Amino acid sequence: MLDTPDERRFDTITALLKEMFQVPMALVSLIDGERLFFKSVAGTDCRQGNRLHSFCDASLRAPNPTMMIVPDTLEDARFVDSQFVKGAPHVRFYAGAPLVSSDGHVMGSLGVLDIKPRAFPAGALNIICNFAELVVREMERDKALERKQQLKTVTALEVRRHTVRALSCFQEAVMLCNTAEAGWPMLYCNDQWCSTTSVSEAACLNSGFWDLFRSAMGEQGRQLAGQGVAINKPFTTVVEGGACAFLTLELRPATSDYLSQAVPHIAIPNFVEGLEPADLAGVSGFYFAVIKRSVRSASEGPTPPGSVDHSAKRPGVESVTSNSGSALAAQLRPASLGSSGGSSGGLSQPFGLELPEDLADLKIGPLLGRGSFGRVHRGTWRAATVAVKIMESWVDPSAEAVEGPLLEALLSKNLTHPNIVQTYDYAVQLLEPDSASNSTSSIGDDWDDTLQPADRGSKRQQQVWLIQQYCNHGTLGDAVDRGWLLNRRDRASGPNMLAVLHTAMEIAAAMQYLHQNNVLHGDLTCGNVLLVGVRHDSPHDKRSFSAKIGDFGLSRVAASEQVKTATCGTLSYMPPELVQDQLLTKAADAYSFGVLCWEMVSAQRAWAGRSSVQIMYARSQGERLDAPQACPSPGFKALIGRCLQDDHSQRPSFDVICEVLGGLLDEEIAAASQTTTSS
Repeated sequence: MLDTPDERRFDTITALLKEMFQVPMALVSLIDGERLFFKSVAGTDCRQGNRLHSFCDASLRAPNPTMMIVPDTLEDARFVDSQFVKGAPHVRFYAGAPLVSSDGHVMGSLGVLDIKPRAFPAGALNIICNFAELVVREMERDKALERKQQLKTVTALEVRRHTVRALSCFQEAVMLCNTAEAGWPMLYCNDQWCSTTSVSEAACLNSGFWDLFRSAMGEQGRQLAGQGVAINKPFTTVVEGGACAFLTLELRPATSDYLSQAVPHIAIPNFVEGLEPADLAGVSGFYFAVIKRSVRSASEGPTPPGSVDHSAKRPGVESVTSNSGSALAAQLRPASLGSSGGSSGGLSQPFGLELPEDLADLKIGPLLGRGSFGRVHRGTWRAATVAVKIMESWVDPSAEAVEGPLLEALLSKNLTHPNIVQTYDYAVQLLEPDSASNSTSSIGDDWDDTLQPADRGSKRQQQVWLIQQYCNHGTLGDAVDRGWLLNRRDRASGPNMLAVLHTAMEIAAAMQYLHQNNVLHGDLTCGNVLLVGVRHDSPHDKRSFSAKIGDFGLSRVAASEQVKTATCGTLSYMPPELVQDQLLTKAADAYSFGVLCWEMVSAQRAWAGRSSVQIMYARSQGERLDAPQACPSPGFKALIGRCLQDDHSQRPSFDVICEVLGGLLDEEIAAASQTTTSS
């Protein structure tokens, strides 16, 4: 779609987002080898630019689809040299959702921009993510039918390997309305909505929903729908109107994590806050409606008014079509997340999640991250903001050995250190077959969730839920990328050694504690070092954060000096003995720590821009990470070199590392004090 003319189907979305978010610019960006092409723009005449230093290019570097949020471009080292920051339109704020193709590649982004620093709550940013999904559907719609015919000749498992989006998504009729205003004005509808209802786009966008459609239950149905909106819940309802005798609609808050079940899930960084109803005051009334069933005439057998259409049932979606006069709250299923009375605070149940009974007071919010381990959501628990980690695995209920996600839960619950992410509680549940199918991400024409391990035998699917401390300042990787460890937000300014050493000391102290308790982390990466906002008392520590180690999914309790493991972590942080011989030792963690220190001093990611295959090849040819030449501290440079030794017996223990770092910190503080006194 590069270099193609303007199209109404995309321009409608960018114009709407510009209005909804009250920003001067919104655009659809597509990325090429060296340049950006803006397929749709609202509020600017710019149509292309350089890929280097672009927001869209930076979003490609995330291991999983994640929003790119830049509250202030002048405080982010990645973008201070961007042509769009240094020159017109002088962008100061950017929020963009990746455009994820059906084969899993990021094609570009849908973003909103401002010329002043801004901040939006996580729920509001989900609206951009949902519209990014609609943009991709428009881009790929013409090829969807062809793909559907091709995939009829392959098995469901082969389909799953080649697509991340259900083909049925492309036929979904979608509409957005504002339920906070009288009549529910319609703000957006796709072509499928217009063709299904036989109502033109112009007629829809100039009318309220209740002007064109009426509840199959009359006024009672409209009141029940209003009650569903009032508590910010997804629900289904049956209406009449247009060319249809009956329409079964699924309505979901636009602030929800996903527009549909079988689509890529986009995470929102943990430094974005705002979970309470007051934070979503401006956007909580926006609802997406998806047509799940349409009946042209009563003779086709419509859903009788007042009954539940089970064919439209989805996890987390409640029916509001009951004939009874009971209030909607009484109809909500007991297992619904966030339904413990009153407003849900904008936290609606994600697809495929049933709350464990032991965590009845937990409310789930937007997605924080997703990986092979499972997913992490924001949440509220006992009036506090928390991170909710949900891991799934197939287990033998009769097995005595504790491993996998359950081992992580037990380990993290019993680890107490100021620089380790605290686990407050956990719960374990075995899913029933129906629930298990809802929780997995299998793919077919409608993603009927039939894929399960062929050799599972007596195994059951297990969910482990961890309620953990919420770290609100991103990760160490964010700090490296954004220049938080530099003297200025300019990579040429060099590392701020006091900030680097303080951060390294916090990480090392946590690792020293783990090793003293014979716990091997096994996956110490910049993404697993989380940052918490804090104001330090020391005049020599001007950081706005403190570092904490998390994610013990690959950790082991070491009964001996080394552990043979078939599971591995992140290649760019793995030492030779772990890559070649699958040997996990305390020295392996020291190597990973050396890589972290290398990144903090260099202000860049190790092996940046290279795939796992490229890294493996480079290392097989003798290429290795060496202590960075630009490191202004000879002692720290020497420590990095020792940690990165190929011979694991030559690497220092964390007892030694902490001792060395303590001495280096004392030297830096003394030098800083002397400079302050002399000036």
